[in-house]
Amino acid sequence: MIRSATIQDAPPIADIIVASWQNAFSGIIDPEYPKTLKPEPFIRLLKENIEWGKETLFVKTVEDRIVGFISGKERDGYYDCETIGFYVLQEYRKQLIGSALFHRMARHFWEGNRKRMILWTLLGAENNRFYTGIGGKDALRKTLTIGGKDYPGIGYGFDLAALSNTSEPQRDPLRRKPLEEMDRRELGKLFPIILREHCPEWLRLYEAEKTQIEEALDGKTIVRISHIGSTAVPGLVAKPTIDILLEVSPAVDTRMLIRRMKAYGFRYGAQPENPPPHMLFKKGYSEEGFVGQAVHVHVRYPGDWDELYFRDYLTRYPSVADAYSELKRVLKEQFEFDREAYTSAKGEFIKTNTRLAREEFGERYLP
Repeated sequence: MIRSATIQDAPPIADIIVASWQNAFSGIIDPEYPKTLKPEPFIRLLKENIEWGKETLFVKTVEDRIVGFISGKERDGYYDCETIGFYVLQEYRKQLIGSALFHRMARHFWEGNRKRMILWTLLGAENNRFYTGIGGKDALRKTLTIGGKDYPGIGYGFDLAALSNTSEPQRDPLRRKPLEEMDRRELGKLFPIILREHCPEWLRLYEAEKTQIEEALDGKTIVRISHIGSTAVPGLVAKPTIDILLEVSPAVDTRMLIRRMKAYGFRYGAQPENPPPHMLFKKGYSEEGFVGQAVHVHVRYPGDWDELYFRDYLTRYPSVADAYSELKRVLKEQFEFDREAYTSAKGEFIKTNTRLAREEFGERYLP
């Protein structure tokens, strides 16, 4: 699978860079230079580039292992975009991985209305045959300084229109439209209601996501993190989605919050119908359907939220949880491909039992 890189990917990407430099330019550069390379400086740079969007990075995974990556950025001039880093682990070469990564980046730039891409490398490098094989032209020359020494460099130019085989940017007909452009019916077909018996692993998954959120945001931002939704209730049938309530300081910098959460692989969606600051982050969704673990992070300012009471009430009264499980099974048969209707139909049950929970528990979550 090829996907966008996240901050967590920085260490394995850095390892690929260091490993690749051991043999990528053998016989061209000073053999002592690759021995000086360490992952840590690359990790710092990669994290910064990913968080701030300074470069676009895609990674290729095989059985959850990152085996290659490509990075690039837009620029001014005749060549209006550039490939910066492009490496595949030695043992995974000649498997079309490099070609797939390259064309993913080219498509990204083409859909952003870029026309021509440049890729700089060293003259005489073994990989240069690959670049000419995928359409690269000997376009520019300049001196490249590596480890304090100068070497002749070559810039391969690529015509993105030729690569796409079209005269104007247009989406591959076999590629789905972005999730943001899909309507309710399309989203319902792509992400149907799926119910599972309770899984104890959901608690561990919540704890792992909680740890990542704490890494992404500073202590002044986070007020409270809670596991909510059906996966938080022992014995309850649930959609296998980890729901998290993230309560943040009213003084939070929302632009920073969005930037940091995106860097950790979350999609952001404004939620004007939800309580302030009207934000929801999701993971596990793609244009091809569910990918990995689905996670929802509901962002709110501190409050005495209903979801916490409803969770506690179902946990205390298993018979109520059983009734809720049965209701879900019935509604799933009616609304399997309509998530909004499914959620709406549960509303009265949730409202009634949340009221009972508040009567019993008092204001236990009041800030």
